[in-house]
Amino acid sequence: MAIAHGVAGTQFRSPSLPHRNVDRSGEGWATLHTDGGFVLAFQRVEDHRPPRWPDSAHPQQFHLDLGVKDLERAQEDVLDRGATLLDEGDGKRSWRIFADPAGHPFCLVRD
Repeated sequence: MAIAHGVAGTQFRSPSLPHRNVDRSGEGWATLHTDGGFVLAFQRVEDHRPPRWPDSAHPQQFHLDLGVKDLERAQEDVLDRGATLLDEGDGKRSWRIFADPAGHPFCLVRD
């Protein structure tokens, strides 16, 4: 059984992404509790097929835009933790697109 590791995966937590804790409260579940009170839940899935952004034949299951104060530092943090840079843009826009270690796309957006 594959686990859809996402932003909640302990190997992927980043100091640039404020969170209180990651709770592995049950078999096949992990939840990420943010400093602002927002909670994200991630569930184990059978035969997980990772997305291949922007390929619609392998669509994303979700998309997160994560606000960060320092885009350069946040990029370094997530790349060091296994993310892949998918689209850096033209260097002028305020966001960049990445994939987490399981292939789920997300954006870091400068606050």
